[in-house]
Amino acid sequence: MYDNRFGGSIYNGSDYTLTQVEIAVESLEEDSLVIRTYLVPVQIDPKTTGTFSFDVLSCEKRAEVSSHDQLDEFGDPVVWQDIIIGECDWSVVNAKGTR
Repeated sequence: MYDNRFGGSIYNGSDYTLTQVEIAVESLEEDSLVIRTYLVPVQIDPKTTGTFSFDVLSCEKRAEVSSHDQLDEFGDPVVWQDIIIGECDWSVVNAKGTR
């Protein structure tokens, strides 16, 4: 079901110990922006940086490029290609913690 592992680091600037974060991951799939949210258990003490990782369904930005009026290095027309243009963007949507 899942085909990618996604992770990062988060600075907890609060006075609470973070126990869960909700992370939105944006990817481009078949010319559409897809945003999925994931609830991720964490243990990040106040005023420290912690890491997280979880499985995601997809984490690529893809684009189709084509230019029939451009030629490649061999003089052939450039045709449609599905290329990966980068990794996902992500943001913290919500966080829960304890004092």
